[in-house]
Amino acid sequence: MDAIRVVTAKLQRPSSSAVASLSETEAMLRERKAKIVLERSTLPQVGHLLFFEDPGGNFVGVMEFDPSAE
Repeated sequence: MDAIRVVTAKLQRPSSSAVASLSETEAMLRERKAKIVLERSTLPQVGHLLFFEDPGGNFVGVMEFDPSAE
């Protein structure tokens, strides 16, 4: 939970985006050497998300909605 508190504290203006494939988005972010600040996490019956830091220092969340997530 400490990582979530850090991410929450850093977010001055919450920014998030829904994506069709978190796996593809994560691969693209890693290929471009983006700093992942909260590794892929699963929210049961909601989906999967991760947070990364953009070049301006903002934390951005990306979420793949999946009601069958466990």
